[in-house]
Amino acid sequence: MGDDNVIEVTVSRSERAGAEAVASLWSNDRPWHPTAVFANRDLVALGLITALRATGRRVPEEVSVVGFDDDPAAAAVGLSTVANPLEESGERAIQIIQDLMARPSATQSPLDVELPVLFKDRFTAGPHQ
Repeated sequence: MGDDNVIEVTVSRSERAGAEAVASLWSNDRPWHPTAVFANRDLVALGLITALRATGRRVPEEVSVVGFDDDPAAAAVGLSTVANPLEESGERAIQIIQDLMARPSATQSPLDVELPVLFKDRFTAGPHQ
C-alpha cells in the first residue's frame, strides 16, 4: 500500500476471519503491532474484537476496531462503523439503468457517481473515557 505503517491482510468475509486477522497481525515475528484495524465488514470486526479480547487486548484502549456496512449487530454491541448507503446506491443504480434504457442509441461516457458514507463513532474506536 506504500506506507510502512499500514498492513493489509486479506481474509474471508466471516466472523472467523477476525480471529485469522488477529493471528496474522499480532504474530510474534512482527516488530510492532497495530493500534487500529479497519475491517471490510462489521462481522469481521466483531470477530476481531472477540479474538483481541481473548488474547488480553483491550478495545478501544489498546486497539481501535472499525467495521464497514453498519450491520444491525454493530449498533447492538457498540461497534464503530462506516455506514454504506445501500438503499440509496441501489436506487441510484436503477435510475442510471432506466436512463440508459430510455436512450439506447445515445453515446454513453463512464459515470462517476459519489455517494456519502457516514462514520458512526460508537465505542470501539479511540480511547473512550
